Amino acid sequence: MNRQEQLEQLYQRLACLEDLHEEIENLAGIRILLAERVNSFLDRLNNCRQERQRLIHELEHFNEVDGYCTDIAHVLVNDSVKLEQGLSLLSGSLRALNFESSSLEDSISDVEVEIESVSRQTSIRTNPIRGH
Repeated sequence: MNRQEQLEQLYQRLACLEDLHEEIENLAGIRILLAERVNSFLDRLNNCRQERQRLIHELEHFNEVDGYCTDIAHVLVNDSVKLEQGLSLLSGSLRALNFESSSLEDSISDVEVEIESVSRQTSIRTNPIRGH
């Protein structure tokens, strides 16, 4: 091989090395972009984990609140049953009082009639015009 061929071969190798150097730089740029994307995904993954923990906490709290609400609902149902029973008793008492009130009014009316009757008889006997 002569010098000219060796020189051409060296230039070809140099060109290949330059191409290889460009490829390495391109790959380094791609590696940097991939590293940035991986870091971005890791950040998003971390945010998702935090959100997941927050949601789990809320669900646990919701279950506690839901259990509390269920307990409150049972208490309210029991109280409403007791209130209904109390209203039923009160209604019965009011009916009894109404009956007693009617009976008392009838008795008062009878007494008023008797008083008026006695009053008339007394006024008839003590009427000065008749001379009694």
